[in-house]
Amino acid sequence: MVPFRGRLSFRQYIPNKTHRYGVKLYKLCTSSVYTYNLKVYTGKGDTQPELGHAQSIVLKLLEHVNPKKGRILYAHNFYSGIPLVKTLLDEKCLSCRTLRPNRKGVPKEFTKKNKKGVVIGKEKSKIKIIKWVDKRPVFMITTHPAHNATLVPTAKFELLLGTTVVNSWIVYNIVFDTKLSIMEFRTQQAKDLVIEQAEVPKQPVPSRKRQHTFVKPEGPRKKEEKTMYWMLQNIANNYDESRG
Repeated sequence: MVPFRGRLSFRQYIPNKTHRYGVKLYKLCTSSVYTYNLKVYTGKGDTQPELGHAQSIVLKLLEHVNPKKGRILYAHNFYSGIPLVKTLLDEKCLSCRTLRPNRKGVPKEFTKKNKKGVVIGKEKSKIKIIKWVDKRPVFMITTHPAHNATLVPTAKFELLLGTTVVNSWIVYNIVFDTKLSIMEFRTQQAKDLVIEQAEVPKQPVPSRKRQHTFVKPEGPRKKEEKTMYWMLQNIANNYDESRG
């Protein structure tokens, strides 16, 4: 809402806003809060009756986003109708948002009263609706798959590893007579795994440039042996010079 109290045909009055009078804006932003698209609300004539106001606004803001495939749209529960989520899913655009329980298509069991801590979920055609009861019911609708949805082969490993960590935590608290929380225990484990290891001393690498020498024979030698020694010494010296 842009505060404005002057004369304007599409000036809005919304009592629960900080600025009750002004011009209403709809914005599409990236995760870095960069405004990608913006629309000024000028009245009901802006929307298509067959789509509904919320769906029309969202699709209008997304019309220049190309491609929509693989993108995730987060929005207020005002724009969380099930038909809109289906339309976005048809264009391969995922979405995640809170949901108003009085929306069309929400299962009746979601509107019933439940005790605190109860979690209810339903999925149909890749659309998931979730209800979680805390101090008051929280409703969500999403088409975004879980981060480990494709990690089915590792589910057993993850379960075994998690069980091992919890067992270790219980034994640790008993043995050392502490009251370390599971989060603190996991954090300490992670730190121990990434701690800098002592450097392993490197083995000396022999130099490529080696000097080829011959041990001069001691004592009296025959003339042939002395001649062979000096010939081999000259060959070695020439080889070293050629290698630079």
